[in-house]
Amino acid sequence: MGEYAVEMLEINKSFPGVQALKNVTFRLREGEVKALVGENGAGKSTLIKILTGAYTPDSGKIVVFGEEIERMNPILSESLGISAVYQNLVLAPHLTVAENIVLGDEPSSLGFISKSKMIEKAREALRRVGYEGIIDPRERVGDLTVAHQGIVAIARALSRNARIVIFDEPTAVLARRETEELFRVIKELKNQNVSVIYISHRLEEIFQICDNVYVLKDGEFVGEKSVKETSIDELITMMVGRKVKKDFYVPRKIGEEVLRVENLRNKRLRGCDLSLREGEIVGLYGLVGSGRTELARAIFGADPIDDGKIYLNGKVTYVKSSSSAIRKSLALIPEDR
Repeated sequence: MGEYAVEMLEINKSFPGVQALKNVTFRLREGEVKALVGENGAGKSTLIKILTGAYTPDSGKIVVFGEEIERMNPILSESLGISAVYQNLVLAPHLTVAENIVLGDEPSSLGFISKSKMIEKAREALRRVGYEGIIDPRERVGDLTVAHQGIVAIARALSRNARIVIFDEPTAVLARRETEELFRVIKELKNQNVSVIYISHRLEEIFQICDNVYVLKDGEFVGEKSVKETSIDELITMMVGRKVKKDFYVPRKIGEEVLRVENLRNKRLRGCDLSLREGEIVGLYGLVGSGRTELARAIFGADPIDDGKIYLNGKVTYVKSSSSAIRKSLALIPEDR
């Protein structure tokens, strides 16, 4: 690893009634993959938004590749080679994949946007993340799965020839295959001497791809560790300020059956059965596109059902819409928050 790509020195930031960051100093070397961890509200997102120019610090210095930046803003941040992939995907769903990838940097010919160059640039970006031929650059982003939208966001960030890439909970919407592809991309970025800030609550991921871990708690720096010299237990202790018991399982009393699904069918489901009892937690497991989301949506009435039955508390129930499901005390927390 080389010289410092980023130095954020004694950064302070307050919001009404909240001191979000207190004298935080964060450094990132060229070619380093550094994890930024902490509980919700620790100040991770605030620190990143200051680096990308979305927020202005109350005090402190920002130095990028040896140059002190007097006042960071999003345009300047991007021109310096800083790019971010956020947990809440910032995409235009009504535009195509290619249009999203080149948005703000559209290739032109004779003063007009070149559609062929735009598609080729998008294909190259998708090639870098291993999705050329899997995601069509001409497809509308709103028609993609949430996981594939995440891949598009990553491809767009990499298409800007970024020298510093920030990943904010990138695997939150990715399945195993997409996660493995992301890790491959991050390792390739490291080989190209690109610096990476990686934010994740999944601490096991940090030990797979990161060099060092930087810990924040309540807006303050707690410590920094090499991944080779720490453990998940130690990081958790640093994040919460105390040792945490590993066993969180609380035995539950399993009661009578409250939900049963028989032979549920529609354009995506082919005869699904499911049983759920009072106090029970049932996991739906499968690859992206396997039908997990579609089954949940069909039970909730968000997608139409062609055949099959749904029983609530032993009685056949017709759930024709989401509002009908809510009246029957069903609730859905969707994958797209």
